[in-house]
Amino acid sequence: MYRILPIVCISILCLLTVLLQSAQARDTDANVVTFVPVYPQVMRCGQISSRFGSMRDLDGSLRGAPHDGIDLGAFGDVVIAPADGVIGAIWRADHTWGNDWNILMIHTANDLNLPENSVVYYTEFDHLQRKDMQDLEVGKRLQRGDPVGVVRHPGNNSRFRAEVHMEVYELPANRQSDTEWRNNAGFRYWWNASAKLIDPLEMLSKHMASITDRHVKLTMYEPGTIPGGFRGFVYPISCLKN
Repeated sequence: MYRILPIVCISILCLLTVLLQSAQARDTDANVVTFVPVYPQVMRCGQISSRFGSMRDLDGSLRGAPHDGIDLGAFGDVVIAPADGVIGAIWRADHTWGNDWNILMIHTANDLNLPENSVVYYTEFDHLQRKDMQDLEVGKRLQRGDPVGVVRHPGNNSRFRAEVHMEVYELPANRQSDTEWRNNAGFRYWWNASAKLIDPLEMLSKHMASITDRHVKLTMYEPGTIPGGFRGFVYPISCLKN
């Protein structure tokens, strides 16, 4: 019996450690995630599968750092421009999943019907495929709702869950020229020290007069239904009515 006791104690200690780590992970999620999406009942589309700041990946494993964007959509969904803007870059990348294509849109405050004329917003979409963006090129101006790609498996590898990764940055309009391109293992990425990473859901909340309990009512894009003067972003996935 006395030989068994240490083993039992070790097992209990391990269990307590696991429970503590799980609780810490949940606390981290609660502290970092700032907004909660609310989907319209009358719409059908791929939802957000991983939120901004989340410390847990889709498979339940802990991330090495808080999620720097949101993952959303279902296989075959059309990714759309969440607001008017200009294509700033289209480039090939490897996010450790395999070869993907990324696109960067640049939105002025005027594009978003926002008063902060001294700032601009960068929207980046990752895990796209170039074949779905044949008619897109740098400098082309897009309007809200225009297609920018299709949701597919990251790296075009079916082992991974289909998603598009979206990041949003705010930066001073007069610091755009500081944007530079760097190299990582042969793949390019942009860098601007003045760019501030923000929760994409913050941009999806701009149309709301106020926010209660961090809940953001998402506006789905449908031609002819978006009111003039709409502020911020619509949901960047083309959705269908039920």
